[in-house]
Amino acid sequence: MLGGIYRQFKVKTAAIVNLGDKTIVVPTNEHDYLVPQSYRSSSRVMAGMFGPLVQNLSTKNMFFAVPNAELKSRSFSKGYDLDQFDGLSVSSINRPFSRLMASTKDKCSIERWCNPFALITDGTRNINTFLYQMPVVRLSQNLLKMFHKSKLELTNPKYELFGIPGVTVFIDKGEAADELLEKLLNVPLSFDGDGIVVSRQWKSQIKVLSTLNEEIPLPTVFKMQGAARSKGITIGEFEANRLLVKVGDSIMPVDVLMNTQGKRKNKAANLIASGMRLRKYLGESVERIDTVNVEQLIELKSKYPIVRGTLILDGNEIGEVVVGINKFYLDLTHDMNPKVAKPHISYVQAQQIFETLDFPLLERFEKRDVRPELSLHDEQLTVIDGLITKLALYRREELI
Repeated sequence: MLGGIYRQFKVKTAAIVNLGDKTIVVPTNEHDYLVPQSYRSSSRVMAGMFGPLVQNLSTKNMFFAVPNAELKSRSFSKGYDLDQFDGLSVSSINRPFSRLMASTKDKCSIERWCNPFALITDGTRNINTFLYQMPVVRLSQNLLKMFHKSKLELTNPKYELFGIPGVTVFIDKGEAADELLEKLLNVPLSFDGDGIVVSRQWKSQIKVLSTLNEEIPLPTVFKMQGAARSKGITIGEFEANRLLVKVGDSIMPVDVLMNTQGKRKNKAANLIASGMRLRKYLGESVERIDTVNVEQLIELKSKYPIVRGTLILDGNEIGEVVVGINKFYLDLTHDMNPKVAKPHISYVQAQQIFETLDFPLLERFEKRDVRPELSLHDEQLTVIDGLITKLALYRREELI
């Protein structure tokens, strides 16, 4: 790969300044900071698919990055009221108010385009940095058709924000889920760590585009996220024809298997929205969503209850599950593959590993009698020990 996955986008910066009983947002430039490098790193956002959107919003003073740097002076008198911004939705979860989006609501427009139920979702569960970390992707015709056929209609803009669609089965954490994963993947795995399992066929339909338009397959392990920060890393892959789900008269291969996102305030963003997409995909009429009308959002939860289907593994019905078409964003900023912390392991560890793998390690080496060499080694140690004793006695006599 010659090109990178992400590129730099220039954005405006601002500082959050306290003026007595009032807090304002003041646009800044390089000369306002004691360390200009801090400004420069914040004013250049590394982003993928939504980089142009962020840059365009910034030119209209709707998006600001807040450098983590000391100002030369805090004697500002003019600025925007902090209440005019959403400082959580597109900031890092570890540094709230590091990115500001102009908003008259608790959650900004981008968050509501991504998650139409944002205003009734847990306030701390947002798209966050996935807005920048989502790479440019090229989907197969089947996935593109699924997205356009299932995308939810909004009052403004007309449709929800793009994401990678997938027929998703939601399963509660527990022994039943662990047993299913072991049957499907032939290894003991669990959803306790919020892992996600995907079909190889679904994954192969997603290609990442580099800055030079090169097609790059997804790595073995990667991070993905649905609405309301329902994220995790992929912990396994399966063949699509092994796991099916039946909804009414329709039988579909499962693309993604994940936990049910247990918190009550996140269920609408994940389970209801996914169910509405599936209803629309299967031909049912679905109401247009006014993302700022909280009353309507609450009504939609009862009007479109969770969709349930029958899970089928290797031709056998497993039981009833929650199903929908979920919408995902990717993060390829870090290599998620496991790394060896030390360059060596002990003999006992190596022995245990090779026994588990049934690998006859010792048979790979020639067997020979090493007793003469060990005897010589012991004789040499005896001589060295005697010399050390004589040297110690000699030094003691000199000191006396």
